[in-house]
Amino acid sequence: MEPPSIRTATFGDLPSLMAIERACFQQNQFSEALYISFLLRQEVEVYLSTLEDEHIGSLVLEFPTGEPVCKVLSVAVSPDRQGLGYGTDLMSFAEERAGSMERGRIELEVRKNNLRARQLYRMLQYREIRVLRDFYGDGVDGVLCVKKLEPSPEQ
Repeated sequence: MEPPSIRTATFGDLPSLMAIERACFQQNQFSEALYISFLLRQEVEVYLSTLEDEHIGSLVLEFPTGEPVCKVLSVAVSPDRQGLGYGTDLMSFAEERAGSMERGRIELEVRKNNLRARQLYRMLQYREIRVLRDFYGDGVDGVLCVKKLEPSPEQ
């Protein structure tokens, strides 16, 4: 199977980004206005994953100014494409991008009850640092996950 291509998203991709968002997240969905703000912010990068002309995933990364971290704000794979390694592809891309931006660690928050995602992050060697009480509201806790990135040989 051919790997998906991952490219920078544009304003023209908003319908696809929103379709992936709605399909993947029943609560706490990012709004179109939030995606527009992401596309406008210099420290945020939005990516779209495509397989055979089908948009199958999205990734939102933040590179806070003056901090040695890359924050994964969102990673999503269309439900009919989950479990096939595309989430791993997006996370590998995120780590490569963070390394190219000379960030020493990558972090993300995940719902405590999202066992499938937490299993993926553990497999990718993310450490669960702490529980974030009521992070998602309505009593839903989050978990902060962090991975220290090794400097690339050319750095």
